[in-house]
Amino acid sequence: MQTTTHLTVAVLSVRIYTQDSRVGIYAVELQDGNRRQTSIDWPFGVSDQSTVKVHLELAGAGREISTQVISGDLWRDLESQDLEDEFLDRVLRGADAQVAAADLLGTTIQFADAEAKVYRVNSEHGYDDYDVIGHPVVHRITVGHGIKKGDIFNVYCADSRKVGGQWTGSLDSSFASVLQTLASESAA
Repeated sequence: MQTTTHLTVAVLSVRIYTQDSRVGIYAVELQDGNRRQTSIDWPFGVSDQSTVKVHLELAGAGREISTQVISGDLWRDLESQDLEDEFLDRVLRGADAQVAAADLLGTTIQFADAEAKVYRVNSEHGYDDYDVIGHPVVHRITVGHGIKKGDIFNVYCADSRKVGGQWTGSLDSSFASVLQTLASESAA
């Protein structure tokens, strides 16, 4: 009889800390490209209090363990938009928790003397699709899941142009870089 061994690529242990000092614990696992999540365990009973913080510990084959903590406010924002699974998937694949949350929840980006609001509106087909409100040229951005620094993402302009932007590690800095490039092109 032959047995098959499946190698777990990554395991993310999640601990939810609440105001009444209770802790909910579960894990998200990526094994051979398949995602699996355990049910949440509340060893001292389920809490009805607000989340204070969420502790994320990532371990995987060939990787050192990384530990990240996000605030309860940030976690509740992710929950309110039903983004916690997607957020955990990104952290499971090695993303910085703060960057992943900011990218999913949207952000305000300053340009010149104004600001643009960037909102994620879709996350299908391997891309996060963002609407850009308040910028005179850019109206949409798409960023591939698993994007790495130096990779190219798409920027859609009001004049039906599509340009490539270089990913710098976060939506804020990447979009700001694209805006700088577009401004220098229009000044020329």
